[in-house]
Amino acid sequence: MAPAQAQAKATAPVFPLLGTVLADLILLSAGYLLTFAGLLLFSGRLADRHGGHRMLTAGLLS
Repeated sequence: MAPAQAQAKATAPVFPLLGTVLADLILLSAGYLLTFAGLLLFSGRLADRHGGHRMLTAGLLS
């Protein structure tokens, strides 16, 4: 059995319980990915500008 078929069989019973369809889950994961990528680039830019150790300290204290 191919991995995609195994995943489809494993997750198919969950979709009706959540009230979503596959297209909604794809859009949700794409939105999460784009947001995470944007924040990762922004935080990398801040670390380049102000120093990695300083940004780590600021993140841990906030």
